Amino acid sequence: MAGIFKAYDIRGVFPDELDTALAYRIGRATARFLGSPTIAVGRDARSSSPQLFDALVRGLGDEGSEVVDLGLVCTPMVYYAVEHLGAGGGIMITASHNPGRYNGFKICREHAIPIGEATGLREIERLAGEVAHAAAQSAQRRDVRRADLREAYVEHVLRLARRVPELRVAIDCGNGMASIGLEPLLKRLRLEVLRLYFEPDGTFPNHEANPLEPENLRDLCEAVRRTGADFGVAFDGDADRAIFVDERGEPVASDLVTAL
Repeated sequence: MAGIFKAYDIRGVFPDELDTALAYRIGRATARFLGSPTIAVGRDARSSSPQLFDALVRGLGDEGSEVVDLGLVCTPMVYYAVEHLGAGGGIMITASHNPGRYNGFKICREHAIPIGEATGLREIERLAGEVAHAAAQSAQRRDVRRADLREAYVEHVLRLARRVPELRVAIDCGNGMASIGLEPLLKRLRLEVLRLYFEPDGTFPNHEANPLEPENLRDLCEAVRRTGADFGVAFDGDADRAIFVDERGEPVASDLVTAL
């Protein structure tokens, strides 16, 4: 496990650093740490995500937690689901902006409070080290139930937004998970949208889903200039990070976006 527990998440190359056996142990450790009867789990489109999901869910279930399967979602939708469902925690299977060979877990507690190194990840690592890959000691394994919260999530976002003017916008999802929440939202808004790489693809065939790297913004910047868009936005792999581009096709500094 050395090296895969980071400051804010768990992340490593699959299966060299993070495999299904370890995912099972992390599932059991997380269930013990959260002590919750219900945990929501979502995943991204990486090829290893279904395998990690199955192993993680077995671990959660073997500790007696009911799992709510959110399916293919972005990380903000997991946070929303935890609060919306009143779950005791949530786990997103993703390696965020990292290349496709990586995968991992982002974990939050009740009220969608993220768990980091100083707030629980080190304890989860310790507990995972104590869990054998043997049969569970708990005889209270619970079922997995499916929940599709896309429409509820869109309604939630719309309630947060003020009136949205008619704009021309270029959006680069980088073949990550942003489009899962965006597509139903865009149907409700009067926007002219130029879509770049909306299809989720865990191999990230067009560019890495890391908008902090200038080379990954080239297509978006060119699209804004070519179409005369009012602005552009690029998302990372799990859509919990975005970089904006102004009407000239120039990236906007993150501190300015925060000020706005």
